[in-house]
Amino acid sequence: MRFPAPSPCGKTPLSAAGLTKSYGSLEVFSGIDLAIDRGSRVVILGLNGAGKTTLLRVLSGIERPDAGEVVQGHGLQLGYYAQEHETLDASQTVYENVRHKAPPKVSDAELRRILGSFLFGGERIDQLAGTLSGGEKTRLALATLVVSAANVLLLDEPTNNLDPASRGEVLKALHTYAGAIVLVTMILVLCRRFLPSMSFSCPMALRTLGAMTSATWSPSPDGPLIDADGVT
Repeated sequence: MRFPAPSPCGKTPLSAAGLTKSYGSLEVFSGIDLAIDRGSRVVILGLNGAGKTTLLRVLSGIERPDAGEVVQGHGLQLGYYAQEHETLDASQTVYENVRHKAPPKVSDAELRRILGSFLFGGERIDQLAGTLSGGEKTRLALATLVVSAANVLLLDEPTNNLDPASRGEVLKALHTYAGAIVLVTMILVLCRRFLPSMSFSCPMALRTLGAMTSATWSPSPDGPLIDADGVT
C-alpha cells in the first residue's frame, strides 16, 4: 500500500484561529488556534465524547464553528477519513467512489490496481458501497484517500474495523506519505508507531492547543489512552 505524492502546497496548508464549538449548553472546545505545516504529524488523543471528531469535522468544513475560522492555505487539498464512513456514497459502486475522488489523469487501470491492493478485485469493484461490511468500508474509504493526491489528511480512527495485519499495512503506508496528517485515535500502540511531531490529549489539551507549537510525543499520565488490550 503506497500513497501517491501529495499535490504541492504552501508552508502551512491548513490553520485555524479562535475555534469554538458547543452543542446546546455543552462546550466542546473554545479558543483553539493551530497551524498544520506541510508534512507534519499531529495526533489528537482522547476517549469518546472528548471532542476529537468534532474538531476534525470543523477543520474539514463539514461543520461550522460557533466562533473563529478555519484558514485554507495555498494549494490545500484535503483528504478526510470519517470513522462512520460518511465520505462514501452508499448508492455508488466501489469503483465509482474511487473514481469520484481521483484526479482525471489517473487511469482506469491504475484505479483497478489500487483497489486490488485494498482487496477489491473482479466483480467486487461493482458492488454498492452501502452493502459493504464495516471493515470493507474502512478499506474503501482509505482507498479514496490514496487516489486523491491530498496534501493534508484528517484521519478519524482510521484503523477501526481492521484486523491486525491490515492495521500494520495502513501504518506502513502512512509512514511513506509525504503530506501532513492529523490523526485522531484512542489506541496508545498506534501513537507509538505513528511517531508524531506533536500530540495532544482531549479535552484539556484542546484548551491549550494554540500555545503548543511543538512537542515530542510522550504518553501523558493523565491522558485517557487505550492500549491494545484495554485502558491504561
